[in-house]
Amino acid sequence: MRSGRGAPARSALVLALVLPAAACDEEVVVRVATHVWPQGGVSRRVEILGREGDGTKPKEQDWLRSRGRVQLASAELWGRLEETPGRVVAEGTFARVEDLPPTLAHRSDTTLVADHSRTTLEVADLVVLKRWIYRETLGDPYGAEEASLALEALIALFKEALREELRRTFGDRVDPAPAERFLDGEARALLGELLPSLRRGESLSAAKAAATQGDWMKVLTRHGVPRAAGVDDPFAGPQIDLLSTWCRERVAKALSTPEYPVSGDDLAFWPAGDDAGEKVEAIAAHAFGGEDALASRVETILAAFSGYYDSATKPHYRFETRVVPPGRLLRTNGTPDRDGVVWFFRDTEVVEQEQVLEVESVELLEDALRSLGARRDLAPLHLLQLTDLLGARDEDGALRELLAEAVRRKRLGVLRQQELPARIAPRARELADLLDPDVAPLPADF
Repeated sequence: MRSGRGAPARSALVLALVLPAAACDEEVVVRVATHVWPQGGVSRRVEILGREGDGTKPKEQDWLRSRGRVQLASAELWGRLEETPGRVVAEGTFARVEDLPPTLAHRSDTTLVADHSRTTLEVADLVVLKRWIYRETLGDPYGAEEASLALEALIALFKEALREELRRTFGDRVDPAPAERFLDGEARALLGELLPSLRRGESLSAAKAAATQGDWMKVLTRHGVPRAAGVDDPFAGPQIDLLSTWCRERVAKALSTPEYPVSGDDLAFWPAGDDAGEKVEAIAAHAFGGEDALASRVETILAAFSGYYDSATKPHYRFETRVVPPGRLLRTNGTPDRDGVVWFFRDTEVVEQEQVLEVESVELLEDALRSLGARRDLAPLHLLQLTDLLGARDEDGALRELLAEAVRRKRLGVLRQQELPARIAPRARELADLLDPDVAPLPADF
């Protein structure tokens, strides 16, 4: 079993119990093989494998859903689906890479969320070669947009609880609006700086974790929250008590009027001190119908800040991905392997940043090269040069237009015309020398 990094236990600012949950040593391996077709479609095979904490194969048919809390996203979109204990295999063919569904969806007690996934394929006709750039991005289900929405939901949760407790304590003698403005303003600003830093907490090295905690403490100091003596962890009990008291005093000040002053002591419901847990339970009962109801609402909110893949209650994940591109591999940020490219990464890397898989491949167009009488035995270095000339260095397409004219006229010499504009003449000459079989290129094995 692996332990989490210590959940906030008592906080008037959070107004919630993060209930202890059993951590997992189970493992989920996700293997994705994608074949990209020249026309732009893709075929994909997905295999999701689960393993018990002792490494054995699960015996329950629905182990992945019940124990791993994971399933294939959009199962109805796959042409073939096979499920056995601890294993799901899906295969499908999609007309466009944009039609690929996310691979995984994750279950919580209240919702089902899919990984962030984007796939694009750029196809370019560069006159004498065709180029494909495949790019796939995999991210945690909870990204910046979800965190922003979660902050709104958290503030709304605080307001709901505060209104109910103020009503129970003061009746209609105090107007809750000023306190709500504090939540919308100063409290929101503080949370907006603190909560996103929860992400990566489990995967950080000890040195980075200490630096992150130091940054959190600076945030508290900047907002005027007193620091607990001898405490460096902003979520340690003594520091949480000071944060709670700071928040209570700000709320009391906001509620006060000359006719009806309110002090922090008047807010007897406020969770602080040794009985903070009992007070949170009371608030949960009054405003939300009990601890379970509150916990179910808080779970998704906090997950949006920490990230699903940084949760201590999920299995360990590792991802093994293969992409087979059309044509000839030109460059990639993965590892070439047989006829494709492979990547390997773990869940902690997904939490730290989105994983981007990139493959660029090309295919020489024999008919066009033959019309020019051009060489066709280009080494990888020369393919890079050719792609650079006709792609990155030809933003306005002028060199491609000139090359297309040379193909139509079946004359490589079109690229060497004396009257060419100065802005493209050097690149046209370089292109002609690269393609001309009578001009020896610089050796590719230097």
